[in-house]
Amino acid sequence: MLKALALALTLTLTTCPAAAFEGMLDFYHQSDPKPRKIYRKRSKPTPPPKPEKLAHHTNDARCLDTVRVVGSQDIRETAAEESARKAWAELVRYQSGEAFMDMLHAKDYRRRCGRSSIGEVAGTTFIRCEVQAKPCRPGMSDAKE
Repeated sequence: MLKALALALTLTLTTCPAAAFEGMLDFYHQSDPKPRKIYRKRSKPTPPPKPEKLAHHTNDARCLDTVRVVGSQDIRETAAEESARKAWAELVRYQSGEAFMDMLHAKDYRRRCGRSSIGEVAGTTFIRCEVQAKPCRPGMSDAKE
């Protein structure tokens, strides 16, 4: 039965005039009456980069705007402040680069520490500190021989 079907299909395709299949493919290969123009999207010009917000500028030392962070809590106030100082340095490094992250060159350093826990754990409360300062990049120094 399969052989008979294949034979019938072969005979039909070979005996039909080619003109019967001509119109079938014309739909896909039609040419436009007039050629299309190709438009290329132009990219918008990028604006110039914004200058860094400078609060202080002397020689080549620069200070940026104030950065404020809150550190993690600890039982001791010194450890809580150290945590906040590390968080400040990490954020400044991420935002502005390694040249600005040293707290020794920062201006207007301020801190605020306070109780962060509601209850007491083993008779003690937790303290959390907030630190804010203006990150500054140190100026270039003369090379010593």
